[in-house]
Amino acid sequence: MASTDFAAACIAGALLAACAAGASVAQEFNHRGWAGARLPGDRENGCAMALEVQRDAGLVVYADSKRRVRIGLASRAWKLEPGKEALAAVTFNDGPPILLKGEAVLPTTVLFDPMDFPDDGGLGALVEGARSVKLTYDGLYVRARLSGSARAMRLLRECASAPPEAAPPPEASDGGAGRESVGRSADFAFLRQGMDALEAHRKLIEAGWQADGDAPAAPADDGALKVLRERGLPAASCSGETCAATYADAYGNALRTTLGAEGEPKLRGWRLNPPDEAREATKSED
Repeated sequence: MASTDFAAACIAGALLAACAAGASVAQEFNHRGWAGARLPGDRENGCAMALEVQRDAGLVVYADSKRRVRIGLASRAWKLEPGKEALAAVTFNDGPPILLKGEAVLPTTVLFDPMDFPDDGGLGALVEGARSVKLTYDGLYVRARLSGSARAMRLLRECASAPPEAAPPPEASDGGAGRESVGRSADFAFLRQGMDALEAHRKLIEAGWQADGDAPAAPADDGALKVLRERGLPAASCSGETCAATYADAYGNALRTTLGAEGEPKLRGWRLNPPDEAREATKSED
């Protein structure tokens, strides 16, 4: 990850308190300066994206699986009191100010909801169509030009609506196995997050895994699935540009991989024996 990408992703990671430890977060997308990340453990399966607007500070937009959108600011220099109520105002494209009410979700981050209209996705639509934004909070005035915000908002919504498994488990773990693996080590050292999806597929085949079943033809309106099919990749289903493919081995183990189909397909994560795909293992009679 480039240093500028790390800075923006780390601002988004402030929602996880990752920046305090100097840690990066698993990046879902990067578009025109917007860095998006899934929030592991978030009760609403939320994702956040951040745009760095000044040194160590950035504009943050949060979306969850229920289509709620919040806007806020993050700075690693802040020491806010979590839970403390916060008021702000935001202006899009030099329009009228919108009053905001929210709270400090972490010492480094504040998130707001609009006070003047219900949370029905309207705030996300404003971000999506904006060329510029001004946000005032506690004496701090931030103004930023928004480039690519329409595309970034679509990627953020897709991130939030994707299955939780899209967030890859640590490579050294068993991938959050739904049950104990049978006849196979959970070592997937030959896989790495962000690697070419076709390379990952070939390595799995070499390791004795087989694509699980015959993949159906891609519907004409499913662009992501068509991209994977054209590259010879299996995929069971897609949500936006996030797709899932499953494999099986001779011992009855199941492996689900999560692929990003934007541009050149990449491996986002994997999970051994996910609960909804686990099967009864068969023992050899030898």
